[in-house]
Amino acid sequence: MDQATSLTSSPCGSLRGSTSGAYWNFNGPLGGVTAAILMRGVLERPDRLGAPCSITVNFTAAVARGPFDATVHPVRTGRSVQHWYVELRQADVVAANATIVCAKGNAGSSARRPAATSHVVAAQRAQSPAPFLTSCRFRASK
Repeated sequence: MDQATSLTSSPCGSLRGSTSGAYWNFNGPLGGVTAAILMRGVLERPDRLGAPCSITVNFTAAVARGPFDATVHPVRTGRSVQHWYVELRQADVVAANATIVCAKGNAGSSARRPAATSHVVAAQRAQSPAPFLTSCRFRASK
């Protein structure tokens, strides 16, 4: 998998890679490998903030055998969350793109703010609408 997702820097600032026959199905590369290539583009960025916590991949055209270019752009960086946009292009056609969100800390980390627990959700204690309906009088119009 490391070889199939390897990327090298190109002089124009994008990343270069090539599809791998090891992860090929009857129609093209497996979607998970394409997603892993897009993720690797972000993982190798020295300015990445934290670890990936979500990825959304759009497969917009068939990925052909052979080389491709990947461009990686930070969209927005905050104090603890960073959004990325990645494109995989072949012959000036966007074959796949992804939005990836990275964040500092993890689920058990003290870096997370505590959840609001001082109130109790009263949805289970809500009264049934039955008392309201039984106090209403409906007249049939003739």
